[in-house]
Amino acid sequence: MPRRLTRCGPLDLGDTRALFPTDRVPECQVQAALAAATRRPAYDGPPVGRDYNGPVAFGAATIAKAQHRLHELLDTALWFAAIGPLTGIPVPALLDHGTTSERDGNRWWLVLERIHGSVVRHPTPAQQHSLGRALRSWHEQVPLTGLALDDPGGLGVMLGSARKFHPDAYPAFAELLAETSRGLEMTAVHSDIAVSHNALATEGGRLAGILDPGAIHIAPPEFDLAWALAVDLPRGAQMAPLLDAYGRDGFDQSGLDALLPLFQFRRLLDCYIVDELRDARWLHDHLSLRAPHLLNLPGVPAPF
Repeated sequence: MPRRLTRCGPLDLGDTRALFPTDRVPECQVQAALAAATRRPAYDGPPVGRDYNGPVAFGAATIAKAQHRLHELLDTALWFAAIGPLTGIPVPALLDHGTTSERDGNRWWLVLERIHGSVVRHPTPAQQHSLGRALRSWHEQVPLTGLALDDPGGLGVMLGSARKFHPDAYPAFAELLAETSRGLEMTAVHSDIAVSHNALATEGGRLAGILDPGAIHIAPPEFDLAWALAVDLPRGAQMAPLLDAYGRDGFDQSGLDALLPLFQFRRLLDCYIVDELRDARWLHDHLSLRAPHLLNLPGVPAPF
């Protein structure tokens, strides 16, 4: 059985105990950090120029990456790099890291191994199976460290985009998530992974790499499963390959059943923000049949 050492307590509704800003780092600070990373010997690509846009630069066998969200911590990147050797999960090796000067905002940067693989648009059962096994290993073996869902400010940072862009819907949605989560056993989690999000696949269909963990590091394992399904189901995935590979003995089925529509609603809100309209249509139609009360929350965008 997965190692479960704690149960989810009351969540910080309304960020009354703590508030973590989740906005973007000013672009000038991102570019200063990225420029510092691309000048390091560990990076094998050309240094970026002033007209470069984005927080990542690609070399042949390495990438340079700069902090681009205010809540992102260097400690998370260091913790993530240690997971690969510990668990066998394919994550990029950390080759170098540092921070910029106070003048440039004290933003962190990384030089990482470049994992070659393709971004998946339509998950296959084999890829879901691979992710299910990786998540089981993560939940069982990764140490419990970092921000927990029920820590002060934890819920707000996990739902940062919904909190910012859908403030009218956020309070009621946060309460529903808190009610559903309370008492569930918790493990270490990735908190932002699906086959078609933050993962790369080989030509043979297995997962080549898992990327960028979310800001929440301890939560019910059903959160990772529900989020993976919420992202992948609109793109043709099925539930069984992920859950069978994970192991039905490793999660609370009733908890997952209750959380899945909430995470589909969370994904729907994100889809409106990032213009994933095809996925948004699938999620809206699905929720209108299975959880219409969520679509009636205040401030939810009208059907399109």
